[in-house]
Amino acid sequence: EKVVPGLTLKEGEYAVAGRALILHEKEDDFGQPTGNAGGRIACGVIQLD
Repeated sequence: EKVVPGLTLKEGEYAVAGRALILHEKEDDFGQPTGNAGGRIACGVIQLD
């Protein structure tokens, strides 16, 4: 689990609106440059309506 204090949908240093998101099968073990986290299972863009 990753927690980023200040993460927000509003403008700011940790704004996430307009950012891409990719979810992988497994947790990243930091063992490979590509992450070694398995296949991609979902992706999307965080968008405000």
